[in-house]
Amino acid sequence: MHRQLGCYVDGIELDEGLAKEARGRLREVKCLNVEHFDWSTGFGGRSYDCIIFADVLEHLADPARTLSAARERVVPHGCIVMSLPNIRHVSALWSIFVRGSFPQRPRGLFDRTHLRWFTLKDITRLLSDQGLTLERRVLSLRWGDQGGGRANRLLNRLPVPLQELAPIRELLTYQVTLRARI
Repeated sequence: MHRQLGCYVDGIELDEGLAKEARGRLREVKCLNVEHFDWSTGFGGRSYDCIIFADVLEHLADPARTLSAARERVVPHGCIVMSLPNIRHVSALWSIFVRGSFPQRPRGLFDRTHLRWFTLKDITRLLSDQGLTLERRVLSLRWGDQGGGRANRLLNRLPVPLQELAPIRELLTYQVTLRARI
């Protein structure tokens, strides 16, 4: 049993290779589609201080149902952390409305395994519908579809009040990370 920094960490991973790697680091790992996981009995029915959905919800047929089931396993005043891409990013608008194409790529906004797309407003509504209270939101800003580079580093160094200006927030947020309380 692995205990890190006073925490016990369990995981759910769809890819067998990644699940095998995680087993060396986590207390318990289930290799399956999280939408087929029985949250009431899986991992012995344990409750958690925090459940993390890192780039997961956009790959699910019914993210609200999965989030609702996971929410039941979070202790009172615990949290859910998630990261999601923002389909309203300027690169998506450029591809769809200017170029007339909805590309499929191995990763990023147009990852061919995405089943759902979210705007910042959609994400906020998803949290609200689940009775979650948004506690913190971090915007990852990009000029285009590619990460890295000086321009992106400078963009992410903008003071938070500037990042929250509507055109910057809505069109330059490539990905958002949120922490919501139960």
